[in-house]
Amino acid sequence: MVLGYLLGAFLPGENHIHTLTLITALIATDAGLCLVGALRLPPQASPESASVTSGLRAFRAASGNHHVRRLCAVVAIPMGTFIALATFVQPLLAPAGVPEST
Repeated sequence: MVLGYLLGAFLPGENHIHTLTLITALIATDAGLCLVGALRLPPQASPESASVTSGLRAFRAASGNHHVRRLCAVVAIPMGTFIALATFVQPLLAPAGVPEST
């Protein structure tokens, strides 16, 4: 997602939509192949993962991991902020005379 946003900034305009779509599709395909490869590998049992079975304990274990918290801070929070701004920016700027195309 971050690469997609950066590519959108470097390839602005309608004439680069095909290139932008192709590059992001390749990135998504690569991520999908990595996911399929990771799912095909047998899980390595460890004492930590054996004690966490499901439900609230699993949530606590995931939220206790600093890598998961950092991933949420880097991905989820900026994405939510972007969606909120993209949703409300046009109605907020319309009274100031900023057209939708801008």
